[in-house]
Order: sequence, then structure tokens, then C-alpha cells
Amino acid sequence: MRRGPPSLYYVEMAANKLFGAGPGDQIDPPDPNMYFTLSRAEIAQLDSTVYKLTRDLEVLHQLAQELIPDQRGYQALYTANQMVNSIIAGNESGASDLADEYFRKGNGRAHLAVIGNCHIDSAWLWPYSETKRKVARSFSSQLKLMEDYPEHLFVASQAQQWAWCKQYYPELFERVKAQVTAGKFLPVGGTWVEMDGNIPSGESFVRQFLHGQTFYQKEFGVTCKEFWLPDTFGYSAQIPAMMQHMGLTRFLTQKMSWSLVNKFPHHNFIWGRMEARVEEALRTVNNLQDKGRAGISAFLFGYGDGGGGPTQEMLERRHRLQDTDGCPKMQMSTPDDLFWREAAQLLPMDFAGKRSFAFAMQSSSCQWEWASWAAQPISFSARTSSSTEQVVMNSLQWPRKEVVKIPGEYSGKDLLGVVQRTEAGEQYALVDAPPMGSSPVLASTPSRDVTITEANGFFTLENEMLKATVNPWGQVVSLLVAGDDRDVFLKADGTQLLGNQLVLYDDEPLYWDAWDVMDYHLETPKVLNAEGSGFAVTPVAVVESGPLVARLRWSVEISPASTLSQEIELSSESPFLVFSTYVSWHENRKIMKALFDTNIHTNKASFDIQFGHLERPTHMNTSWDSARYEVCGHKWADLSEPDWGMAVLNDSKYGWMARAHSLALSLLRSPKAPDDHADMKDHFFKYALMPHTGTLQEAQVVRRAYEFNNPLRLRHAPTSSGSWSALEVEGAGAVVHTVKATEDGSGDVLLRLFESHGAKTKVTLRIKLPVLAVKESDGMEGIGPELSITQEDEATSVPLSLTPFQILALRLSFSESKKEN
Repeated sequence: MRRGPPSLYYVEMAANKLFGAGPGDQIDPPDPNMYFTLSRAEIAQLDSTVYKLTRDLEVLHQLAQELIPDQRGYQALYTANQMVNSIIAGNESGASDLADEYFRKGNGRAHLAVIGNCHIDSAWLWPYSETKRKVARSFSSQLKLMEDYPEHLFVASQAQQWAWCKQYYPELFERVKAQVTAGKFLPVGGTWVEMDGNIPSGESFVRQFLHGQTFYQKEFGVTCKEFWLPDTFGYSAQIPAMMQHMGLTRFLTQKMSWSLVNKFPHHNFIWGRMEARVEEALRTVNNLQDKGRAGISAFLFGYGDGGGGPTQEMLERRHRLQDTDGCPKMQMSTPDDLFWREAAQLLPMDFAGKRSFAFAMQSSSCQWEWASWAAQPISFSARTSSSTEQVVMNSLQWPRKEVVKIPGEYSGKDLLGVVQRTEAGEQYALVDAPPMGSSPVLASTPSRDVTITEANGFFTLENEMLKATVNPWGQVVSLLVAGDDRDVFLKADGTQLLGNQLVLYDDEPLYWDAWDVMDYHLETPKVLNAEGSGFAVTPVAVVESGPLVARLRWSVEISPASTLSQEIELSSESPFLVFSTYVSWHENRKIMKALFDTNIHTNKASFDIQFGHLERPTHMNTSWDSARYEVCGHKWADLSEPDWGMAVLNDSKYGWMARAHSLALSLLRSPKAPDDHADMKDHFFKYALMPHTGTLQEAQVVRRAYEFNNPLRLRHAPTSSGSWSALEVEGAGAVVHTVKATEDGSGDVLLRLFESHGAKTKVTLRIKLPVLAVKESDGMEGIGPELSITQEDEATSVPLSLTPFQILALRLSFSESKKEN
């Protein structure tokens, strides 16, 4: 062998297997004692003739397996046999010709749009730093394949991963950038990462697109036209509306096929598994649910989850199968080509929500950003006064009257009106706050005191808005709206129902420990706080008894390793009963829920989601209904008769169940894979019960949920700064969800509103700041037409009309003097 110049090779190794570093083949927690050793590395010279023949025989063998007893399967088997005979006879060239002749046979079957793809989980079963290396390896592999296979096209989502490539592998990024310009290495999706489709708030969704699209525009001059979300577990009903807000009309996913019970009835194309094989190509066409309406399917191929993407072997198979008798025609395609060809053939199925062109492939709390102008009245005055006072800040659009806790540093100061000392010697005060603004802390006198009475270990809490009775074990046995005799937990015939039952279930899914909740967990309930439950309960005791706040406290030992303590609180002027819960959680495959078994007769429940709410059935008439034993909701859920009902508000939980007249909120889980320490710590969370008359819209459930999640805040401000309000909304239904400075640095402020009642509405936005102009905008903060405004009483009025659950963005421009301040 001729000696040449020395070569330097780099070997990069990762100490994990395909599914992490667990001790077995399952998705288990990492084994800290697992070590890997590189014992041998080989260098080989490729024999291109042998390589081609092995690929030819492999594909012919797969065709025979999939097509027999069809005649074309026997033809593939016969060709393979003839090739082997030629190879044995030493005629390798003749064997190659036999394969080429077979693969040249055309076909008239359906078309596959073949797209190279590499889904990489940004965080899963490997260290975060390993994800960055996976990106580099995957991207560099695709560049090499593009050199060897000029027809190869590759798409990659998640702007964060592109940004990692730029930051840590700048030379590689420049090579990738050149292929983006050539139209072969394509950014898709428009989001910063491939996020969850249910839990993030609406604003979180918007920011994903805003920052993702901005990155692609800045680096490549590209704006993605599709929402690319192949590997999420669930989809918000507001995704089409949020896409429309961002200027997107195309959606691609594949996880709809993962249901164990029901199969989604429509999908225009299927994403095959991680390898581009013959059986996957055939299954893609055969499983297409819309054959009568669509003549093309998409076939995304390449190793995913842990990265890698298409391989040389996959491209060799695609080359042989691109127009072979017995298989669908395969053509490398861009997402633009695919969606355009489908749109020309197919009218999309129009499900509830805004219309978007969606492809299903088979296989919360609101965040507020106070812009600089919002704090301006305080910061400006601070330059003219050295003394400060405490003010109450309201981040919502409504005027509010609530009880706040005055910190210890002010506890010795006298406040006019009614005050109440806390356990720790602080003060409660009932205060007023203007819409989206602030005012000095001034104690108000409530219309009536909050009271608490005890009889035989049962405690009744009452204010001007509701009355609740709690038994010795912390369960709610009676709940009424003031002035109404309908009891949420007591039937007219005297049948006793119970609220705030804390129930522990066994939680052992079949395989996906941290992902799945199986329906059979409902067969193993253990009520922690029931009389005679066997759990050690410290009974309810009075902590505070008014006149502004009444509070009870109880606790339970869940196990020798876990405890729960809960405070049940009713405040003056509050329409809801609050449950503040402290849990030291160290369980093994358990799930804990708060269960409310009510006297409400209804066949549907309503759940808060991003920029709206969704109704779901409470019965199990169909398999689709019975599969909804754990559904997603955000700040609230509601059970209502036409003119009376109950809402459960919550500050940090997302799993709900509505069955018949019961509503349950999932509080904690304890899966052991892939992380055996997941959630093993102390937790604090709150939820609340709100009885109401009228519909949830008439009872202002949405407003109360926002107030529960955004309590009044106390801040320091210059003395005599007075009250001020930035803006308010006149009319029902519209919610100001976001206030933020625009990303372009212009000094403009963006307001994002949405219609929350599911009804057409007209409102007036009153902005009490020196606004020069108000323009329509969108999720990308573009500048649209200027709206008609009027100036009166030192406020700018903007009339708005909204359709049900519409998302609307406005850009506010201010005077130059305001921007300078």
C-alpha cells in the first residue's frame, strides 16, 4: 500500500445510547455507574461496486417482502436471484445492469413528496451540551450528502438549534448558509424551538414565532410559511387562530397518530419512521385517509429525536425507488412545493376554529411586561421627590378592590379604615386600584365583615359574595352564592356531595412513564382527607377570623416521605374561596388530584386555553368522549347549568378531568423515568372555588381568573405621586393580554387583545397617555393601517370590533417628549 501524507482523525463520543444512558433498553433514569470504552477504531476503503450491489439487493429484497403475492413482488425476487447468479459467475457489471433495468420500470401509483428531515429534541435523554453537538454532526452530515447527491433537499426547524450552530460552529454555519441560499438546506417552522402544543400560554406561542422568524429573517432573509410541529403531545384548539395572527396558513405534525384509543380520521400525509424503507413508503400511501381528495403524500425521512437525519443508505434507496413499478413515485420536494400541490387538489377539512391548511402525519399564566412608559409617572416623579410611599399596582384593565398584605416595614403605620393583623404581625387592608395603574395604599371599609363560625367541628366562612362550610378534614360540604339557595355540594333531597377531596391514585403507564396517564389509574382512588381514610389527618383549625380575612389550616401525612398542609381562605370582597397548598412530595408513581363532586347538572364543561376557552363533554357516550379522562386547561375550568354553576381557578396546573357532575384538577405526579427525581421536592400552589349565578360570561369567570393569577402588587413610589391609570377597556369580552415594547426599538408599544367570551363584541379602548397614533399590527409586530381615534378628557379612545376569540395586536406611537422620558 502506497504511503501518503499523514492524516489526522477526530473521534467524538457521547456516553449514552439511543434512548439515554439507562441500565436496560427502556427509557430509564441514567445509570451513574455506566462507563463506555473505545476499544477499536477501523478505517476502511469503500468498494463502490460492492456497495451499489448490496444496496440493489437490499431494496429488491424489501420489494419482494412487501409486494408478494403481487406479480411485481415475484419479479423483484426473480431479479435479485438473477443478480446473485451473475455475481457468483464473476459478472458484477451484469448484476448491476439487471438491477438498473428493474428500477427503470415506471409506475402509475400515487406520488410521495420526499423531504429530508432531522427532528432533534432540544432536551430529552442526554445532556444539554450534547444537543448542541448533535446539531453540528447532523448539519455537517447533510452538507456532505448534498455534495454527493445534488438532488438532496433537507429541512430543519427550531431557530435555537440554528443559533447554536452559529455560536459554537461558525465555519459550519457559513457552509450551511450557502446551501440555504442555494435552496437546498431549508429553515422551516418559524418557531424558536418545537414547543409543547397545549401548556404554553398564548403569549409564549407568539414569542416562539416572533423570535424564531426574526432569526431566520436576519440570518437568511427567509420567512417560514408553515408551522412545523412534528413531535408534540397535543394541540391547542387555538393553534389556527395563533397561526393566523403570525401570518401562517400551513401546519405539519404527526403525533395525532399516537392515540391508543382513537385514530384521527384525516391526514393528508404520513411521516414514516426514522428510516426510509420500502415498507414505510408503501404504508404512507396505503394509510392515507384522504385518497379521494388527495393524490400526493409527504414522506419525511431521516433519523430523529437524537438527530442525524437522512443517511447515504436512505438516499440510495430513494434513488432506486423514485420511479419503480410497485412503489409510489418519489420526488424530492420542498415544503413550499408540497403545500402548493396539495392546495391545488384539496379543500382542507374545516374543523372548529380559524381555517388553516393542516397536515396530520400518521406514525399559563399570562406574562405581563410593563413597558418603560407604564412606569413613567413614578420614575419621572422620583427625580423631584426624595421621600416615598407605598402604592398598589394593578396590571389588569379593570378597577379592582382587594385585600392586600402590608409588609412589616409599614405594619406600624396607621391606615385609615379597617385593618387586620396577621399571624406574623403584618397588616391586611382592603384597597382600591385603578385600571392598569397605581394608587396610594388607602384602607377601605368593607360592606360587611368576613366571618367564621364553628359547629361540631364544621367551619362556615362567609362574606358579602359567598358562603362556604368546611368539615374537619378540609372538605367543602356547602358552597352558595350570597342570596341564592342553590348549594354546589348539597342536593335538594339532602344528599351530601363533597368538594376539595384530595385523592391519590396509582400512576403506572404501560411504557411512557413521564408522558402518559392511563385511564385505569382512575380505578385506584384513595381519598387522603376523608373520615376513616387511614391517613393521618390533623383536623381543621382556625388561623385568622376576620374582619378582612378568614383562614383555616389542616394537614395530612400522605406517606412516611410526603406531607401536605393546606390553608383555606376567604377574603373581603372576594368571589372565590382559596386553597393555598404546601406539599413535600416524595412519592413513587402516584398522581394526586383535587376532586369536586357537585350538584350541577350539565353535559359539558368549559376550559380556559390560549386566547379563549373550549367546551368538552362530561359524558362517555363515544370512545372519543371516554378518552378525555385527562385534558388540558389553563387558568380555569367551569361546570354550569344555564344560569348557575361553579368555576375552579388555578395558578399553575394544567391537567383536568370532567365526568358527569364532577370536576378534578391534577396537582402532582411522580414518574420515575427518564428522571427518577422528577418533582421530588417541596411545592406550593393555589386553586380556588368560585360559585356563580348566570353563565360563565355573565359571572365574569375569565376576569376573576386573571385577578386570581395577577394579584395586586405593592411598590414604592414618590410621596404624593397620586393615582394614575394607563388604559382601560369599556365593553365586555375583550381582554388586554399583553403590553410590551416593540422589538424594532422604535419606542412604540404593542398591545395584544383577544375576545374571551366566544361572541362578537364592540369595545372602546381608552388610553390615558399621550398617544399620537394607533395602528393595526400582528404577531410579527408589523405596521398596518392607522385606526381612527378621538381625543377627549385627556384620553385617547379607540373603537374596536372583535369576532369570537379573535386575537388583535395594536401598535401605539407616542409623542417625542414621551419617548425621551
